[in-house]
Amino acid sequence: MVYTLPDYTSKWRSDTPTLNINTGEIARRISQVSSSDGRGRMRWFDDMQGVLSGWQHSTMLGGSAEVTTDRPYTGDQAHRLTTSAVATSESRMHKTLSPGLLPRLGCEVIFCVIDNDGTFDILFSCMDDTHYSLSELRCDIKNNRIQIRDFPDVAFTTVATQNFEDLAPTYITSKLVIDFKAGLYVRAIVNGVEIDLTGYTLKKTAGAYYYRTCINLVGRNIDAEICKYNVGAVFLTDQEP
Repeated sequence: MVYTLPDYTSKWRSDTPTLNINTGEIARRISQVSSSDGRGRMRWFDDMQGVLSGWQHSTMLGGSAEVTTDRPYTGDQAHRLTTSAVATSESRMHKTLSPGLLPRLGCEVIFCVIDNDGTFDILFSCMDDTHYSLSELRCDIKNNRIQIRDFPDVAFTTVATQNFEDLAPTYITSKLVIDFKAGLYVRAIVNGVEIDLTGYTLKKTAGAYYYRTCINLVGRNIDAEICKYNVGAVFLTDQEP
């Protein structure tokens, strides 16, 4: 066979270099909303463009949850958690999923502090047929602290500081990665700052449960004031490194 061109040629050389991109990068470019942390396989996500009935809600000492068009993260709306003007009031949104007991799972939440300060918590738990395991990440907006609930002491431990006041009113990205099989925290990421949580232990309670993963988001005040938080997107990942 006769070739008209050698195997290597500069005949069609471009002066503009082009880089290959992987499928993850392609997904980021075409997706309306994507996780800020590219590690882990996307298992499920909610961009908060549906109705509130997809989440269960509860309050303590008053408060409310609603769909709002005020300052959405993406699309036309966000979900808003509002406390009452009673100290330690809280508003919660809760979602139950069923991916089974996987080695390492990640929960990423993008939220915004709309009014006043307080705390915003991610309670991330997993159940199998023998145990219930619970983790908790707290963004203490008022005191500029990032905390986790360290079990079995059941106390909040400050693992990093963050000047949340400088971030308002922009959206804050927070992610918690857990090894449920080992019963240990792995890492947290808040606005791109990664925090190694090696050595911290989950709450693990024996009991008969069915396989499920639970995400519980809590907006809480510290002083007796109304605090408002927008939840813009939530992601569940597996196969985390």
